[in-house]
Amino acid sequence: MSLAKEAFEAAIKLNNIQNKRVNTIFQKLGKELSDKVQMDHYGRLYLFGKKIASETTDEEIISIINTTSEKDDDGYINFFGEWTTEPKQ
Repeated sequence: MSLAKEAFEAAIKLNNIQNKRVNTIFQKLGKELSDKVQMDHYGRLYLFGKKIASETTDEEIISIINTTSEKDDDGYINFFGEWTTEPKQ
């Protein structure tokens, strides 16, 4: 297995762990949104355009969630944390 493949697999595993964590927080807050945790091509994770990491606390994640505007039309939150109706790439 190449180092690049190992790093990619580790990044995907971290993304899945963080997404599960964020999903749990969303459920506790009684909110349902899609496209929560996204990964850039360097393996860094973002929630609504704000960088998150393993050391990001639940309180910081809740703050990100609560400061993100509510959806007001048929769209989704893009990589930069903005609501858009543009088709996903």
